[in-house]
Amino acid sequence: MSADDGLQRGLSRRCTLPDPKLDALWTSIIIDDAIKDQLLGQAVLNFTIRSKVDRSVLPLHGVILLVGLPGTGKTSLARGMASETAHVLSGKFQLLEVDPHSLTSSAMGKTQRAVSDLFSQVVAEHALSGPTIVILDEVETLAADRGKLSLDANPIDVHRATDAVLVQLDALADRFPRLLFVATSNFPKAVDSAFTSRCDLVQAIPLPDRAACARILKDCLVGLGRTFPAIGRLATSANFDQGANACVGLDGRTIRKIVANALASRREVALDPNKVTMDDLVRAVYVARRTIRSTPHRSASETWITIVELLTHGNASAARTELLAVAGVASSIITDQFPKDVPIVVTCDGPRTRIHCTYDEDAIDGTDASEDGFGFDPLAGDWMLSFPCGKDDLAWVQAALKPYSHVCARGLDENVEKTSADSARDDEPLAIDVGRFLD
Repeated sequence: MSADDGLQRGLSRRCTLPDPKLDALWTSIIIDDAIKDQLLGQAVLNFTIRSKVDRSVLPLHGVILLVGLPGTGKTSLARGMASETAHVLSGKFQLLEVDPHSLTSSAMGKTQRAVSDLFSQVVAEHALSGPTIVILDEVETLAADRGKLSLDANPIDVHRATDAVLVQLDALADRFPRLLFVATSNFPKAVDSAFTSRCDLVQAIPLPDRAACARILKDCLVGLGRTFPAIGRLATSANFDQGANACVGLDGRTIRKIVANALASRREVALDPNKVTMDDLVRAVYVARRTIRSTPHRSASETWITIVELLTHGNASAARTELLAVAGVASSIITDQFPKDVPIVVTCDGPRTRIHCTYDEDAIDGTDASEDGFGFDPLAGDWMLSFPCGKDDLAWVQAALKPYSHVCARGLDENVEKTSADSARDDEPLAIDVGRFLD
């Protein structure tokens, strides 16, 4: 039973376990069974042994950390594991989910106090009443690596917040042996090493292999088949393997979203989903879409930085250097709102990415935004980024981009990308060989 109403500050969910909806998550996340067994075993051990063995003998803190790329199912796996743990132990558990962003504040000392209050009061209060599992999503928000933070760029409050998390974890581990934290992070290098040292298990959640991709795709098609029978039959069609092979390298969430994209790819399919084909699905694999909130939510330059962070996963690389080098041109294009209706297009040795920007009230509202990280490398191999550009600006933009081998511009009415060299020299389009992706 959910009890989300009247949640205390810092919580986004509170419910009783087991929970049928969370049970479904445990079965829907398709990963190696050995990983699930390890996670469940660690969770169960927390409740069977910590109250019986002194921490000086077995220094268990009651913390599990799941790390991996966005879309690999870490949060869903954590929720499902919580419910499954309650089933295995045949008990009534509580699940709390922490909203880390609600705890941060620009005011000096407020983040530290909010973190301390959440752990020492809210979590402790629930732990007093029985077995409790707490999910800390995006834990790097609360336990940032202090060694990588600059006091010039990051207030000392951020450092103190991390200190508060560590102090409270130690205190709660001593007081409540029937309390388990399950943390997740897309950026494990951003998590403080003192936090990871307190984790009883750090488990990497990998991208699905080919067999897992096939299982995820089949599960999605069969599920849709209960409403639209023709879609279900695609799971046993002769060219199912083609679709499964095309999904290799993608995360589970992206694979399921690709099916949705295929259903929206043609008007007749959107009107009657039973008309979708495996060809529609394969074509959808090679197009990833993101919609970024721009002005006035962000300045044009901040919008470009956000796009670069998405494309590079925040990692330093030659690609990141080149993309940052064209920030002036990119900001001009974003300011002119060209990406509102015509996307920035990125091609590589994997899925093609289309990036739109929203502006004005749409940017403020944020309903149409899609800014999740990619579960694949959108700059893999021989990549190229193509800016949309108005006719009056195209010549100078192409000239400005000429020195850059992986960035180019095209007219608003062009459906194909050009290389930077072609853009500066002539109007011959570069045909993208989609066939090479399907081999």
